[in-house]
Amino acid sequence: MSAICPESGRAGSADPLWVFALVLLATAWALGDVPLSRTEAHRSITAHQMVESGQWLVPRLYGMVYMRKPPLYYWVVAATETLCGRGNEWVWRLPSAVGTALLAGFLCATAARWFSRPAGWVAGLSLLALPALWAQNRGADIDGLNNVASTMAAVGIIELLWASPRRPLRWMLFTGLAWGAMLLLKGPSGATIVFGAMLGPCVLLRHWRKLLRPSLWLALLLGTALFAAWAIPAWRAVAAMNLPPMPSGVRELGQILSPSWPTRLRALALPVELLIYALPASAALLFAFDPTMRRRADERSRTLLLAAAGAVLAGLVLGALLGVHSPRYLYVCVPMLALVAGGVAHAWLQGWYAPTSVRHLRIAIIIFTILFGALALLLVGMMMRHGAPIRSAAALPRSGGAALVWGLIAIIAGCAAIVGLIRSLRSSSGGRPGTAVALVALVIATAILFGLHKNEDRRLRSGYAAGQLIRQSVGDAPVMTGGLIFAQPDILFYARVPVAPQRVRLEELLTPDVPPTVSGWVALSGDEWALWKDSPRLSRALALPSGIGAHHLAWYEAP
Repeated sequence: MSAICPESGRAGSADPLWVFALVLLATAWALGDVPLSRTEAHRSITAHQMVESGQWLVPRLYGMVYMRKPPLYYWVVAATETLCGRGNEWVWRLPSAVGTALLAGFLCATAARWFSRPAGWVAGLSLLALPALWAQNRGADIDGLNNVASTMAAVGIIELLWASPRRPLRWMLFTGLAWGAMLLLKGPSGATIVFGAMLGPCVLLRHWRKLLRPSLWLALLLGTALFAAWAIPAWRAVAAMNLPPMPSGVRELGQILSPSWPTRLRALALPVELLIYALPASAALLFAFDPTMRRRADERSRTLLLAAAGAVLAGLVLGALLGVHSPRYLYVCVPMLALVAGGVAHAWLQGWYAPTSVRHLRIAIIIFTILFGALALLLVGMMMRHGAPIRSAAALPRSGGAALVWGLIAIIAGCAAIVGLIRSLRSSSGGRPGTAVALVALVIATAILFGLHKNEDRRLRSGYAAGQLIRQSVGDAPVMTGGLIFAQPDILFYARVPVAPQRVRLEELLTPDVPPTVSGWVALSGDEWALWKDSPRLSRALALPSGIGAHHLAWYEAP
């Protein structure tokens, strides 16, 4: 294959900034309105205690070494807290929202460079139109930033191998930094899309020699060296503490890659399941392989569109072959679909599709517009059922009132978009700008409605109420605990009481055969309570309200 010409398209100077602002609006709305829940607490409290202790090399959770994940996410959250001068739910969730908006701006600039300016807008906003990622985009957890780093690394590889960039050294450094950031965020869990970006385009374009380029391997070496620069001193620091091995992260990876045979069968079906989750952007894959378009398209556009599509498909196949059976470990393949959508939009605007394919495209957009509108109505109904009643204008910012306002915006925008799209079916002209604006408004409103609904779910699963009960019961007295630190640390955080860990490792439980040596209040996880509930040494037991486990608070009388 002949070399592809250097970059021909450019985004408008402000286009990525506009995309960034629109996506940030959708992801950051009501971001800090509810307490931490589930694994949000593990990440945020660890980062918060980094700031308090000044110990940033080895992550700790309530003084216990916590090496389940690498430290970059904790560093980002801790740095955000330091810059903001305080730590709260809004600050701890902000990195995921900003990271998603940055990725949308990056995809906008990339698609504009690869294809055209309109393609940039489509790619950037298509990231927001991925309901599968909405929860990650606004949570205080690793997955949002892991999507950012792994997607940027995959784009960097396609740039190095297929886009013939004018500044290959810069792209090599960029790719290496993104690969290193991915390893420091969640280890190799994002590697499927990265290796997919290496192998998928080579399969589709039948050009394996691209893999021999030194810039590719130097970039991967650079990123691996960045990971080793933390891992080696951190491992030595833990070894110097004379702690027993803590292989939880390695064990988790082993469970993912070495599942049982029934789980392997589920892993084979996971790519199809994930493509359904990734609608409507995943539908663009069908049009990326349209034979008429491939004949008419210029070499650069065809090559880069197939490279993006090949990266996604190869990443999903690799995950299935490796036995990855949980969708959250393959969500890293989803953001690249935004570039596929941008490339398909560019081909449509260039007139490379046959009239029948154009009609199918328009019908598909109408269907997904109707589905987004239906989703918005469903979310409004759910929020109005759980939200506060609207008695005055001052109540509108609450969940129920906000759901009503954004629901009305979604309904109006959806109706306007459907009318514009149906009119376009009756004419040979392209879509109107007003229709595009209505589609964007519909997606933003629906994403915000989902965020409000997710807030209610997090409120129900949070340990805030349990923490308040502990505070009311024990006052300022210390609370002994073991497995609860690992099971639901937000309970202890919201209790605002001194915590006395009773085990060396987070995975270990408080057991009757190795009891605490002093009397006092003890907070037991659900598993611990199953072991202790019949013990005569416990009294004044209280069930802790939690949406996750049957945790209890009790008074323990030492032997």
